[in-house]
Amino acid sequence: MSSDAAGMDAGPVAALVDRADIVDRLSRYCYAVDFGDWSLLDLVFAEDVSATYILEPHGLDDVHFSDRDSTVGWLRSVLGETSGQVPLHAMTNHLVSVDGDAARSRSYLAGRPGMYTVEWRRTAEGWRAATWEMRNFSLPRGTQPGRQADR
Repeated sequence: MSSDAAGMDAGPVAALVDRADIVDRLSRYCYAVDFGDWSLLDLVFAEDVSATYILEPHGLDDVHFSDRDSTVGWLRSVLGETSGQVPLHAMTNHLVSVDGDAARSRSYLAGRPGMYTVEWRRTAEGWRAATWEMRNFSLPRGTQPGRQADR
């Protein structure tokens, strides 16, 4: 078992570093799609990412892509070349579990009923999303984001 200079087991420290890196990549995704900084998505998605966006709750067809270029191309086409240039996407309530060179995260889409579920893999360049699912949810009738349903 390895230890740092203070005698602390390096395992928990490494797990915290991995978790912070994954949460940072989720934040980079939000920044990229809000400000059209599409090259940042190279730091988020693996080249062979399997990405699914569940849009049916918004009355749209779900979409699925099997690589980074197709995923980023779709995001660019839907959000516009420079996107909205305003911060709209935010994730919260990050649950991250790391198991060696694989990890899984679940994050809420803040302010809207949605969740990102991501399977990560460690690469020579750092963590990259191998599978990416953005799932939208329908609100119960009479409910607004942040409020209980009328009873």
